[in-house]
Amino acid sequence: MNTRQKDILNLLLSEPDDYLVVQDFADRVKCSEKTIRNDLKTIEDYLNQHSHAQLIRKPGLGVYLNIEDHERARLSRQLYTEHHAAKQQSDEERMLQIAYQLLMNPKPVSAKEMAAEHFLNKSSIKRDLNQIEVWLQRFGLTLVSKQRLGLKIEGSEKNKRKALARISELIDNPEFTSRFIKSQFLSHEVEFVKSEIRSLQKRHSLYFTDETFENLLLHTLLMIRRIKMKQPITISPGEIDAVKKKKEFQWTYACLKRLEAVFAIRFPEEEAVYLTLHILGGKVRYPFGKEGESGLENPLLPKVVEYLIRRVSELKMMDFREDRILINGLKVHLNTVLNRLSYDLSVSNPMLNDIKKMYPYLFHIVIDVLEDINQTFSLSIPEEEAAYLTLHFQAAIERFSYGKDKHKKAIIVCHMGIGMSQLLRTKIERKFHQIAVM
Repeated sequence: MNTRQKDILNLLLSEPDDYLVVQDFADRVKCSEKTIRNDLKTIEDYLNQHSHAQLIRKPGLGVYLNIEDHERARLSRQLYTEHHAAKQQSDEERMLQIAYQLLMNPKPVSAKEMAAEHFLNKSSIKRDLNQIEVWLQRFGLTLVSKQRLGLKIEGSEKNKRKALARISELIDNPEFTSRFIKSQFLSHEVEFVKSEIRSLQKRHSLYFTDETFENLLLHTLLMIRRIKMKQPITISPGEIDAVKKKKEFQWTYACLKRLEAVFAIRFPEEEAVYLTLHILGGKVRYPFGKEGESGLENPLLPKVVEYLIRRVSELKMMDFREDRILINGLKVHLNTVLNRLSYDLSVSNPMLNDIKKMYPYLFHIVIDVLEDINQTFSLSIPEEEAAYLTLHFQAAIERFSYGKDKHKKAIIVCHMGIGMSQLLRTKIERKFHQIAVM
């Protein structure tokens, strides 16, 4: 909603149990009755997404907001917070909100409305839009300006979902992005989806990393919103048939069925397939000794792991072929990578720039080897994955340098995945020789 629409909603909230005629709104916010009627449609869409309130219009009486007292208080606080936050928000946060609005909105949005909503002039909004336009090109999306209508993002629904999943890259702040997307839903809705994902893990002994859990939560929430907006995903028949044969599809389908009643929607088969692909392509921790029992090993995995270890050993002039910790870690990680590539899923790495700076020589070795692997096996492993693989090899290098005499035992708990966990493990064991990390 723009500033005028928020003012109209505030008027409705401040006049309990009373009808207001359209002319009253027009006089108070100084615009035409036609504009007010269009604004009321936008307000109604906002209420459908963010509240259980109903906007009731009766000829001869006017407009009335049917809302419970606790909802009235919550919405009033939310509008107040949004108003003051918009004045104080940073340039990066504003850019994130504009990109999200454009990606989620199936209809054109005018730059003038965006400028009014964020209390800025059109030239400032144009600078944001230029950056967003360049970023969208990475996902095969185009920002199109439609005369007298506004701006709209054109491209496939699949590519729009990819961009939404990696929207944090615009501002390099995953935590803010996560909070922002969750704020578009009622708190009990977010908690219910969380609970269902936890139940899915427990029921089928899945061990998602924190990063994968958070990504699945956001993917599911965005999926729900897109279905409500009648913007479904399209999956090829061959891919649907292949995924439906996997047991993970049945698990995911049952999970989504439990969500249908809460959100009053029906999940198409394609959406269940899409979420299953994200589960198959997510980072999963396995119980000790269970790495090879998942039944999900990619057929290319042994060849890629062997090639990677052999070539890095040659270039680094260190023999990594006997390091079972490294081999097992690479198998788990690269299996996820190959699944992501097979299912055309995107990946982000918030540590990419830090890893490049900390281990530049090793990172470039891994990049060179991956270029050969990509060419040899017709793959396209990106540099985000090269950075994660660099951590695995750095941990192996540091294992060479500490002794075997250990007395105390410790456990590493890390939400960043296996690579970072192994690096932390070897750094601790190197500095404190009396500690053995299990």
